[in-house]
Amino acid sequence: MGHIVQRLVRNAIMQAVNQAIQKKTQQEAAKLGNEWKGSFHCLVSGYYSGMTVKYLMLPFAIFCILCAAGSGIAGGLTYSIWFIVIAVVCLVTRSYGMKKMRVIIYWDNGMAFYDKNGNELVQLPRTAIDQMTVKNSKITIPWEGKEYKIIRNPLDNEKEVREMLDFYGKDR
Repeated sequence: MGHIVQRLVRNAIMQAVNQAIQKKTQQEAAKLGNEWKGSFHCLVSGYYSGMTVKYLMLPFAIFCILCAAGSGIAGGLTYSIWFIVIAVVCLVTRSYGMKKMRVIIYWDNGMAFYDKNGNELVQLPRTAIDQMTVKNSKITIPWEGKEYKIIRNPLDNEKEVREMLDFYGKDR
């Protein structure tokens, strides 16, 4: 039963996020116009996991804070401290999980990485993409002394990652 509820929540979040991603992608493509020679595709890295963390950790942290307050009133100082520690861990996990979210738009001659707010982080030319290394759970693209990573997650984006690798003619 828990698995069914988890799948329903995940699918609802994915549907809402997909709509937001499509809108952002269309806006970026319209803004850049002819620079995007040919068709473009969209890939999400760590986004659904980040969204799940975003929406589940905050209520859990609030619940822990309320439990800490209740324990404090009841005289259980030790339990209050533990609940506060758990709430802080939830908030830190939420922040870290959301920082890893990336939207990747790719086309014949390049790729662009965007953060969770839709701000462009980098635009990579085809020469950088040709140097990508594919490992089990990550794809790494070196460019100008930095490494840009695409996270592979079978629950989130494995199908899209495979399509991107096929598009560029890379081994999986």
